[in-house]
Amino acid sequence: MYLPEKEKGGMEAWATEIIRLRKEYPNRVIVLDSGDLNTGTLISDVPYKGILGGAMIEFMNELGYNVWTPGNHEFDKGQKNCLGYAKLADFPTVCANIVYTATGEPFFPPYTIIDVDGLKIGIIGVMEEIFKMEIIKENTEGLDVLSIASAVDTYAKFLEPRTDLIFVLVQGGMDDTRLAAQPPVDLILPAEAPEGGAIAGAAGNVTKINNIYVAGGPSGKDGGIGKIIIEVKDNEIISVNEEDLWLPAEEAKPTLMIKAMVEKYQGMIDKEFGEVIGQLKTDWVRAEPESNIGDWQADVMRAKTGTDFAFQNSGGIRKDLPAGPITKRDIMEISPFHNTLATFTVSGAELKHILEWNFERGWDLLQMSGITCSVDMNQKYGERVSDIFVNEEPLKLDKVYTGTFNDYGIGHDKDKYFDLEAHNKVNTYIPLAHSEIEAVIDQKVIDIKMQNRIKVKPVTESYLLEDVGLSEGELKELKDKLSKELISSEINDVVMAAVR
Repeated sequence: MYLPEKEKGGMEAWATEIIRLRKEYPNRVIVLDSGDLNTGTLISDVPYKGILGGAMIEFMNELGYNVWTPGNHEFDKGQKNCLGYAKLADFPTVCANIVYTATGEPFFPPYTIIDVDGLKIGIIGVMEEIFKMEIIKENTEGLDVLSIASAVDTYAKFLEPRTDLIFVLVQGGMDDTRLAAQPPVDLILPAEAPEGGAIAGAAGNVTKINNIYVAGGPSGKDGGIGKIIIEVKDNEIISVNEEDLWLPAEEAKPTLMIKAMVEKYQGMIDKEFGEVIGQLKTDWVRAEPESNIGDWQADVMRAKTGTDFAFQNSGGIRKDLPAGPITKRDIMEISPFHNTLATFTVSGAELKHILEWNFERGWDLLQMSGITCSVDMNQKYGERVSDIFVNEEPLKLDKVYTGTFNDYGIGHDKDKYFDLEAHNKVNTYIPLAHSEIEAVIDQKVIDIKMQNRIKVKPVTESYLLEDVGLSEGELKELKDKLSKELISSEINDVVMAAVR
């Protein structure tokens, strides 16, 4: 949402809203952020005072932010670059549970205390506990992740006699939010809205965990901003109300400084990445376990390296794209992490295990090229994936196959994606995004439908009740939603969401 795009107002509209709120609530507005500023936007690739993505911090300085906690994607450009954000910021950076392995010292200050119209508020930041699995391994070398519950408990108890209220900024999802709910915390502000209100209520709602207020978080609309009104009496929160803010471009009335900054960086990005390089005939739409954009990406990866098959993790695909012109900017926003292509080998038996583990794990699933298979989640683990073909030939358990993955994925083969260590791993240093740009230019017109490489058999009611753990009421609601038909592709999305 940083630069304006179509109806979305970006920083210009956000600046307008902050100005309006400060007029409505003088000296009582605080602006907080729970991280992942520099992901999915090309501004993260623009150097500012020697820091890639530093312009985003300068925007926040101009808007008068009060406190933020970094997200895992602030480490995408390395630890030095991440520390650079804190140096550029005119406001505190906090994170309580990322520490140096050698010393145990915090990577960032764990908390800060701010004064809001005479009210002392302690603010703690925490990073998701799977932080080290979420980015390239070398970017987390020498760092450890402490338990969220332990870190919050320690610093909240320290802050209690020194403050009137305690807030926690959570860079993470549902599980991390629950772990952060440690008394005497008063309010939790999560980066991600819990799916379907599973913990904190639907976006725009506020609920309690352990008698602690938890904001629902932005709804996931591209506006991505939540306004929370807190009523305090005798240094205690007595009510919390939240709403999403949709920030239309046409209503933006930013300061001259913000407007000039937006125009400067928009111009730089348009000049470098605005070129139309191809045409898309069918919308690219992300989905798990398979999508047409995932099929295309994996095909590009395999063609570039010449391996037997290729994987692309679904979480690495960051944007849908409607039919129409394809620009370099589109590709860089679809694949923003500067990943490179890595090759490896596995036996047929190991490949079978990888596929079984993929569906057992149930999140950030692997998109595939060169492989077709059938999946039956009604079967026990180890017997769910069958009819496996590699390059249209039946899988041979004793054969050695070559594969391609991105460098992040192959760096987390054992602890996340494969449940085993692949062999002969080589980083080719061929950029994924540049390979995709070359493919678009070469293909000129792209019209790819989902290839149905992964055939998912409908699950039974007993599986949903006994293995997934749905209640009878949830099953009825699910069947009603699907017009009382267990359609394989749709039911699989629900099962995967439940497993996650």
